[in-house]
Amino acid sequence: MEHPLRRVWSEPYHSGLEGLPTATEEFDMLSANVKSVQEEARRAGDLKNGLNCKAVLHGNVPACFREWHEAGTLASLLVVSQAEVVVDAKPSVPTGWVYEREIEMHDKRFRVQVMSPDGEKCVRCWKSTAPDKETPCQRCQEVLAERGL
Repeated sequence: MEHPLRRVWSEPYHSGLEGLPTATEEFDMLSANVKSVQEEARRAGDLKNGLNCKAVLHGNVPACFREWHEAGTLASLLVVSQAEVVVDAKPSVPTGWVYEREIEMHDKRFRVQVMSPDGEKCVRCWKSTAPDKETPCQRCQEVLAERGL
């Protein structure tokens, strides 16, 4: 998968120069809020490494975040192990710790949650997406197989 910052921006977020600044402004606001919620988790002693969490966006989420989630790049952009966008479904009850904040962005209002990740820390990439502490995550297993390792 191509690195998110090297991806070509697709319509409607790259329609001339109008869409791109809006998407980047929205992302900057989201990233700042995620980092702020991560800091709450750090102060409480639940989070040591920002990569060792999952970010979940609930509600009337801007379209660019849904697009990035569907493309599989939202977690990488936020520098977290996992990211989800939940628009209509009732949020699931997390099994571990969770910190959250309401965000108002232009005409959108949604909630961001930072919570304990679903997987174990991968021995190769350090994302918390591995099935256990000894086995690399699926993505790393594919990379290792491609390289014949």
